[in-house]
Amino acid sequence: MTRNRIAVTAASRRKPEVAGHHPVASPTGAFDQSLQELHETPRNACGVIKARLFGGFHVEVAGQPILRFRTRKVELLLAYLLRYPQPHPRKKLLQLFWKGVPLDAARNNLRVTLSSLRAQLEPPGVPAHCVLLANRHTVALNPEFITTDVDQFEQLLLQAS
Repeated sequence: MTRNRIAVTAASRRKPEVAGHHPVASPTGAFDQSLQELHETPRNACGVIKARLFGGFHVEVAGQPILRFRTRKVELLLAYLLRYPQPHPRKKLLQLFWKGVPLDAARNNLRVTLSSLRAQLEPPGVPAHCVLLANRHTVALNPEFITTDVDQFEQLLLQAS
């Protein structure tokens, strides 16, 4: 009974979907389709995320710094997704971040963490599911809207070689 009430409450707090920006439904090809749809979205509509991973973690969304995260796990998961923005199976994330936690609790922790990340990465006025791409099977950040110092460093290394 309580579980149903929680689900209804969580569903009622979801942001309205923007036409053409729906949650990804299938694990295969869905991110490619979603990314293709987002190519049509103006870059500033989703807010560019700039992150510093070298020398201290710092994240800005549309020029505004994120000063604090709900938990350390939220910060760690974001750092991981920023470094590796490709789709990650949820099972892999559960093993990495909630190893030893009962499966139902770990799944719930991941859901809460993703909800917290979505609120910070996609603030009001940013189309839902623009930056954080998550479905029942995988989680990723949209690389079209992310810039990190590590990626810039790697690009410079490639250019120099």
